[in-house]
Amino acid sequence: MNALSLFNGMSFGMMALETLGLPVTNYYSSEIDKHANRVTSNLFPDVIQLGDITKWREWDIDWASIDLIIGGSPCQGVSLIGQGLGLEDDRSSLFFTYMDIVNHCIDYNRKVEFFLENTKMKDNDMQVINEHMGIAPTMINSNLLSAQNRKRVYWSSWNSTGIEQPKKPLSEILLIDVLDNPRKIPSSLQYKTKSKCLRVGGRGSKMGDKHEWDSPYKVVGSLSKEQFDFYNSVRYSVKELMKLQTVPSKYFDGICNAGVSNTQLLKMLGNGWTHNVITHIFKSII
Repeated sequence: MNALSLFNGMSFGMMALETLGLPVTNYYSSEIDKHANRVTSNLFPDVIQLGDITKWREWDIDWASIDLIIGGSPCQGVSLIGQGLGLEDDRSSLFFTYMDIVNHCIDYNRKVEFFLENTKMKDNDMQVINEHMGIAPTMINSNLLSAQNRKRVYWSSWNSTGIEQPKKPLSEILLIDVLDNPRKIPSSLQYKTKSKCLRVGGRGSKMGDKHEWDSPYKVVGSLSKEQFDFYNSVRYSVKELMKLQTVPSKYFDGICNAGVSNTQLLKMLGNGWTHNVITHIFKSII
């Protein structure tokens, strides 16, 4: 298999293919975040990094050899918590560049498969993407296969009528199970059953902080100022976020030792894919 990953991030796609044992001869990556590229290089030194997606016509690729195209185009414009610019946003409009590349590959190889991920969005934006993809979208909540709530929309050419929903595990994965050192907490707090969707921002916090999404607690009673300050200062660690994103433990050292700051690692993990969901979708390639 020759795979082309657009908006590659820290190579969640390559992790999923490797986990499933799908043989990859060449894995091409298009990503402009230097920190994400550094993590990719540390995890997968053989990945061929192509750089900026807008310069795709300059890439030295045998387009007829590409078997699989994957990507999650930027969601800032179409996200329901964004400014409502939709696909006219400079970042989200890169979806059309993604489609240009898919159609270019189809001209050379009609059997090429392609996959897209994005966030929940307004109906008109969804309709535009559906028409271009020609595929039925499927929304999957990561809480079925992880300890976080994370609703995302997926399009898969090899499941063109819709992706099968993952079955709930026999033993449900709870948030407390992925925490490194769960604290003993007062009765005015409870551990959440699932984390909120990991993202690079938040608002409307009951904890009085816009980053409340990054706290494992929910308030069920009264807190003193001292309790509030103490418990509201707790944030997920990089390791905990990796576990929330169900990253296999064999990648932990490679991610943490890539020479990237924790701030950047938290950002790229929040922007990344939930490994268990992607492997669920990719396993049907077999």
